[in-house]
Amino acid sequence: MSAIIEIERTHATASGERFRVWHEGEILVKSCREPLCDGARALVAKGVTGRVQMRRKGSDQIDMQGLIAVLATQTVTEGQSSGPRFTKWFQHWASEAG
Repeated sequence: MSAIIEIERTHATASGERFRVWHEGEILVKSCREPLCDGARALVAKGVTGRVQMRRKGSDQIDMQGLIAVLATQTVTEGQSSGPRFTKWFQHWASEAG
């Protein structure tokens, strides 16, 4: 059985659209740009394994799916000469000014 995440667009910023990710009726990720990969990382943190299916909130149509463990290690990149593609993700640590 697959975990199902639902996404809803919350707003747009200069860097792109932002989404809220839901799982089992609760907010899984409050705001993100990559709902499938960010949702997979949040599922890993909750101990959920296996497959994940992503759909828009209120829809029964599955838009994307994959293995949670694989998607949690990926991000989506897009260049000026190439379309969107999955690449390896790494944690960005923001430094706080003191």
